[in-house]
Amino acid sequence: MNKLIFHILITLVVTIAYGQTPKSTMRDYRKNPRWIQMMEDSTVNYHQAVIAFDEFWKGKPEPEGELEGNEHEEHEERSLLSRLLKSDDKLKEEVMQYASEFKRFRYWKRKYAAYVRSDGSIPTEEDIKKLIEQEIINRR
Repeated sequence: MNKLIFHILITLVVTIAYGQTPKSTMRDYRKNPRWIQMMEDSTVNYHQAVIAFDEFWKGKPEPEGELEGNEHEEHEERSLLSRLLKSDDKLKEEVMQYASEFKRFRYWKRKYAAYVRSDGSIPTEEDIKKLIEQEIINRR
């Protein structure tokens, strides 16, 4: 729970520090899974990728509940307009389409959360290995 609050606060700080993400970008994040390409990009801003992921999944059920066969309640009630534009069956189909990427992103987010620099950049795998080796040396 504390980690979730920490990530939300970091996201808010980055959003405020770098200026709010334009509405057109947020709409794009809601409609398109930009977070998939972002996690593949080594130069991506971690915080921006998390915002893109959160926006895309806003109001959609998480696929983990669907994969396990459990009925998973939506985090937010869908608006009437949203329900008119996309049926529940279409929504479930879209959720299942991105189920494996959803899990990959959650893993990516946890993996790099401890190494994110203050500007949101992520060190390379080689840099992370050096940091770990240095920490091991420091602890001896």
